[in-house]
Amino acid sequence: MEGVLNRRNVARRVLFSRLPLSKTCVAIVAAMCLTASANPAEDAFAQVWAVHRNDPADHAVVIARCKDALQRRSGDVPVLANYQPVVQTLMAWHLLAHGNTNEAMRAFETVLSERAQISADPIVRTADALARRWLTRIDHAKVTRALLDYYAANVSYPSDLNIFKSYEDGKRPPLSDRFGDAWFFKGTHFKYIKTASGQRYDMYSVSLGKELSNFSKVGKHPFPALTFVRRGAGTPVMLEFSDSDAPADAPVSLVVGGVSPAGLRLVAVDGAMRFALLSDSDFWIIAMPKGK
Repeated sequence: MEGVLNRRNVARRVLFSRLPLSKTCVAIVAAMCLTASANPAEDAFAQVWAVHRNDPADHAVVIARCKDALQRRSGDVPVLANYQPVVQTLMAWHLLAHGNTNEAMRAFETVLSERAQISADPIVRTADALARRWLTRIDHAKVTRALLDYYAANVSYPSDLNIFKSYEDGKRPPLSDRFGDAWFFKGTHFKYIKTASGQRYDMYSVSLGKELSNFSKVGKHPFPALTFVRRGAGTPVMLEFSDSDAPADAPVSLVVGGVSPAGLRLVAVDGAMRFALLSDSDFWIIAMPKGK
């Protein structure tokens, strides 16, 4: 199954996800909202996703649609029900991509829970982890700014981050990532000038790794061309996913909560089988029924 739902294919399709959608694609997305469903929360989520999918670069429109959906209630219950964390983190990502970092941070923080990872709901677990990854990137940028200020005052970087422990509240940068781990920090040398110390450093989150600790993914929401068919009629529901951009690859079968070899987690399945919700840890991804 190597190559199925491959991250390289996902990254390649990111480039195409930023192009305008054809009328056919818009119609397919709209069909998610018009098909009858037994679950109003799934309908509400599908309507939000249609706006996001129609033009992912129009952040202001998507943010407004997310806020509207998050405020709607049916009696005492949010209309989005268990899809609330999905829309909350989707809105937070658009806020971040739109440059509203502080508001994005607050939006991500609303889904955090110390008990999330023992929750029976994959949406709760996935939203918590997704939010922590993006909040870690925001915090990484804060530490970077503090290091630049330190360098401006001392013409060198500190030997470790403990120097910031003495800073007063409000000026002290985060000394650990959102998973509770201290940052990896190490002074490095120039390639050819080995004697100059304090002039370069490596810093990243242990959980995310060196390449994923910055904001390189902001503005690049992926829309991989994933389709699925149901395997059997038993419980739990099992879906077989395939990559329509790489039809020769062997399909992958997953139940809700399962993870593909490439790291895509199946988070939820629409009751009317109109869509499947997945995540690659940084983004929410929708798969459509084969033939739709």
